[in-house]
This record gives sequence, structure tokens and C-alpha cells, in this order.
Amino acid sequence: MELLNINSGDKQLDIAIFGEKEEFLNFEKKIYKLNKEKNYNLLPNFFENKQALIQNAKNINIFILIHSNNYDNIINVAPSIVKNNPSSKIIFCCKTAKWAVQGYKLDIQYYMLMPFSYEEFEFAIKKCIKFNDEVITINSNWQKIPIAIKDIHFVEKQGHNVIIHTTDKIFSTRITFKKFVENFKDNKNFSNCIRGTIVNFDWVDSIKLQTFLMKSGEKIPIRRKDRRKIKELFYNHERKKI
Repeated sequence: MELLNINSGDKQLDIAIFGEKEEFLNFEKKIYKLNKEKNYNLLPNFFENKQALIQNAKNINIFILIHSNNYDNIINVAPSIVKNNPSSKIIFCCKTAKWAVQGYKLDIQYYMLMPFSYEEFEFAIKKCIKFNDEVITINSNWQKIPIAIKDIHFVEKQGHNVIIHTTDKIFSTRITFKKFVENFKDNKNFSNCIRGTIVNFDWVDSIKLQTFLMKSGEKIPIRRKDRRKIKELFYNHERKKI
């Protein structure tokens, strides 16, 4: 396993580069130039083993998938990445534009046609960094705590507090639920599934009867009134991964 680490401000991101070694060398040159010009801490590393890439997907923020001759290899690995780490971002690199549409069907966020310019590569990296830097800041225990939106599994109201369930921790903040959920009004990954609760579809494993089964093991009920609509929103979200 080999990783590429980005230090964007005080936030470190892990990036995996997967493809052919010859193409990787082109990335290496551009990465070192980014280090020098943008004061990034980019350490270029290369994955040649598909299974190792999939097994370690949960630890990676951004994937760069390079296709030269083995397109099937990329087609097979992308859905597994999304399944194991739904909050990650994928950059897809090909020598022909005919694969671009298929790439977007695999929930790939950015497509580059090789050979690509340094400016286009820089734009793709910045776009991914911006995504991973999207945070909300809460007041908790007299402290201001930043929370990455992509790491939020679900949010629920408890009395006068809002409880935020994330990948690693559970946070509590004293704020009205109505005001807090304004942070997600334009984010299609989040849905109000029952009174006082919103879920992040990225972290839903499946629907069983009238309940969301979360990947973390929790069960979140779906309100009867809008059950069909909420389920359809979730299924539309899942279809993007097929």
C-alpha cells in the first residue's frame, strides 16, 4: 500500500494513485511543482495492486485512477471505492474521451483527458481539497469545534440540544434543530427522515421495512407521511453509484 498525503492548511488528506507506473511519473512531476508553488505537502505514491487499494479505501480521501490499456480494471475498482468510502472523491484519467460518460456514471467527480496540463491537474486537486475542507463549526463545552460535513452520519434533536453522530465521535451542541439543519438545505446527501432527525445517505447501508440501517449499525425510522418520497430520494442517490 502506498499513499499520497496532502497537507492543506492544518488538514492532512490521503490520496491514492492507481494505474500504470509510466503514467504515474507524469503525476509526480506535477505534484512536485505544486509543492513548490502552493506550499503543499504532497508525497506521491503509487498503487499497483487493486485489492490493496480496495482494502485500504476507508483511509483515503481522494483517488486518482489512471486508465491506459486496462479499462475494465478501473470499472471494477471504482464501485468498490464508493462502497467502502462513500465520502471520498475520485479523479478519473483516460486517453480517450469516450470513457468520460461512463466515468460519471461511476460517481467519479472529475475527469481529465490525457495528456492534461499542469493547470488542469492543479484545478482537480484544489476541487477535491475544497470538498474535504467543507466543515461546520459548533459550540460545545465552551469550545468551537469544526466538523467535516462528509463525516456526519446523522443528526438528531434531544431536548434543547442537537446531537451529531460522526465517523469517530458524537458531539452535542445547544442550538435549535431548525437553525442547525439550515447547514444542509442545499446538500442533496442529507434528508429529514423523521421529526428531529436528518440522515446522510452516504452512510446508509440499506432500508429494511420502514427503517434506515446505517453503516455504523444504528437504525433510523422513516416517517410514515413522506415514506415513499424519502425512499425515492435515497434510491436516486444509490443509482448514481451504479
